Amino acid sequence: MKNNDIKADFPFFEHNKSSVYLDSASTSQKPRCVMDALTDFYNRSNANISRGEYAFSDEATRMFENARAKIAAYFGTDASSLAFTLNATDSLNIAAETLGRAATVGKNVVISPLEHNSSLLPWMRIRKESGAELRFIPLSDGVADLDGAEALIDDNTTAAVFTAASNVSGYRAPLKTVCRIFSERGVPLIIDATQAATHEKINASELEFEYMCASAHKIYGPMGVGVIIAGNERAKNRVRARLGGGTVEKAGVFGYDIKENFSRVEAGTQNVAGIIAFGAAIDYLDSHNISELWKRERRLAEKLRAFLFDIGAKLAPCGDDPMPLVSFDPVFIHPLDAAHLLSLNGICVRSGRHCAHAAHDMLGFESTLRVSLGIYNDDDDVDAFICAMKEIKGRYGNARKQ
Repeated sequence: MKNNDIKADFPFFEHNKSSVYLDSASTSQKPRCVMDALTDFYNRSNANISRGEYAFSDEATRMFENARAKIAAYFGTDASSLAFTLNATDSLNIAAETLGRAATVGKNVVISPLEHNSSLLPWMRIRKESGAELRFIPLSDGVADLDGAEALIDDNTTAAVFTAASNVSGYRAPLKTVCRIFSERGVPLIIDATQAATHEKINASELEFEYMCASAHKIYGPMGVGVIIAGNERAKNRVRARLGGGTVEKAGVFGYDIKENFSRVEAGTQNVAGIIAFGAAIDYLDSHNISELWKRERRLAEKLRAFLFDIGAKLAPCGDDPMPLVSFDPVFIHPLDAAHLLSLNGICVRSGRHCAHAAHDMLGFESTLRVSLGIYNDDDDVDAFICAMKEIKGRYGNARKQ
């Protein structure tokens, strides 16, 4: 398959022909079918779900639940185990609030230092409010020390938090091993799959965890939709309902009865169009040889790493077979300045700490420049970045020394 066939499916590139988009870890571009699903819903089927006795409401409900089934299948779980949220941050907060109720003085939570702030900060607040201890897993050359993680667990460990893939380095966690370590000790685990689910299918049915969280806009879907997946019946039952329309069986002046199903976290009117469009994004991925596209992403990332190594950049250590993103310090120029100069060439990358401050500290970086790939990127994009970086190095090679 020619890569131009993929790019042609994404209107962003039609409207921005001179731009090279290398910031997919921040948000992916969207295929035309996703935009069509959004507008078609509002133009043809707009009605609230599960609330009307007329045909449009029935159709909207059917489309909504059909999308849930598609998205659940993508994550290797069943529809009854997946609930929709505002975004991955919302999902991670729900998971932390749920398991955090057991985190009290004398208890501890084991957590990876590579977490995104959305995963880490809720637990820092729990630590502040409850007095529970956060125990950070040690790193060895940027890779989580799983023996060290196991050594942190004791009878007072109430939860664990582990990212499936770092949004800074691209490090991919060996999820089956991670899950086994915590499940064998009876420790409920939260998995942040936000970055990983963009570049590989995570089969939740093969893993033992409490909650898994992800976001549509990283997986070629719209912004404003997140998912939280319950790994077992206990996880479904322990999550606290969001109170409001759609989450109660009955209510009155004397009280209310909460629905038994996991979707009781979906209070009020959902982002129905966005969720249906997320289902369209899954259909789009399923219509391609997505494994081959993901292989190309990794090949392009290796090409980037080889170039950056050759010019003396300091790369964030990422372990073996990382995700297709590369964070680095150019060394000869500040990452922010490099990002600005690249933008003048139409190249879109991210600089800074990528909402992962602790990860930068633990990896030994003040800030980095991040290049992240999507299924629409090709050798021309990477070559444009390489050419621009060579020009910047030639012109500003001593800028940071002055």
